[in-house]
Amino acid sequence: CPACYKTRNCSVADLVRHAQTAICSKLCGKWGLSVFPDSSQTTGKPPTSHATECHGDASPRLFDPEPVTKEECKKKGNILTDAVDKLKKNMSLPATTLVSAGTASTTQAAAKTYTMSATVEVQSCEEAKTIVDSQSGKLAFKDALEALMKGVSVRDTKLSKVGDCRRLNDGSRRLAKPGVKADYTYTSATSVTKPTTTEFQTGLNVALSKVGLPKVKAVVSLTNPVS
Repeated sequence: CPACYKTRNCSVADLVRHAQTAICSKLCGKWGLSVFPDSSQTTGKPPTSHATECHGDASPRLFDPEPVTKEECKKKGNILTDAVDKLKKNMSLPATTLVSAGTASTTQAAAKTYTMSATVEVQSCEEAKTIVDSQSGKLAFKDALEALMKGVSVRDTKLSKVGDCRRLNDGSRRLAKPGVKADYTYTSATSVTKPTTTEFQTGLNVALSKVGLPKVKAVVSLTNPVS
């Protein structure tokens, strides 16, 4: 402040002169500017040091700015790996192997082809004919086996009449009770145990009822799967 502040007798001229000689020359000089009426330097440049006019300071405090480093996101964990692990817990995934971070490959055992047959007894030759001649009959036999043997995929189902409903070449008739035989061809990656005759009868009758076909009386035979 100018000396006149002590007597509280500063004029405008005193303040302007003090600003030009004491205050502005220091501050403006840091920006490369001259003080009026000197107009030789009118293009400023940022000072190497920064100043702050803190309350109560007799003069500006200078400080050197420090660069602020922007933090970068850091990878933590692996989204794909975590997703695969979660799926493996919630589902039965055969032979799933993670080969590297962020990459998953699923290797399944090669499916094998199997054959087996089921022979069932029905009430009459008319019922046997109805089941064998109906496309719904084939689908019912197919659906029953796939429902009972989890993991198998039936590729072909051949139905034929057996027992008393089938004539021999010499013209005589079989003495066995009327029935239907289903010859299955299916694929499976694993060996699946066949159902019991009781389980097969129950499952087959449910499937036949859904398509409006007569139920079977009994399951005469259910062969073991052969690959």
